[in-house]
Amino acid sequence: MLARWLPAAINTRPAEWSRAAIGMALGALFSVWVCAQVFGMEVALHLLGPLGASAVLLFAVSSGALAQPWSIMGSYLCAAVVALLVARVLGRTLGSACLAAGMTVVLICWLRCLHPPAGGLAMTLVLADPASIALGWHELA
Repeated sequence: MLARWLPAAINTRPAEWSRAAIGMALGALFSVWVCAQVFGMEVALHLLGPLGASAVLLFAVSSGALAQPWSIMGSYLCAAVVALLVARVLGRTLGSACLAAGMTVVLICWLRCLHPPAGGLAMTLVLADPASIALGWHELA
């Protein structure tokens, strides 16, 4: 009876799980390190969640549509633009963050660059800490 509640078995070997785990850990570490070098550690720590989620998709299901380069880069760019526009027009509130995430989903679906962590990035940028807010549009650089 409990078996009905469990998902189907993954068709990959433990060696592939290990490669995905190592790739995810190193990819996230490198991404956060680069971000810290460019924008500072405070900003990098706020982007850790979306970057970690992207790393899981990229290394664990790299053949999936959500993990393709266009999906990752396009969705992050869309999320950043939408979040900064929403924050500028409506302010930095929880409602604005949720609206930015929703608008990001519509845009990335329309542009065929669906990547779920972009919703988290949009919310993070709207509710950013003072160090991130001070960057303003330089976050896109």
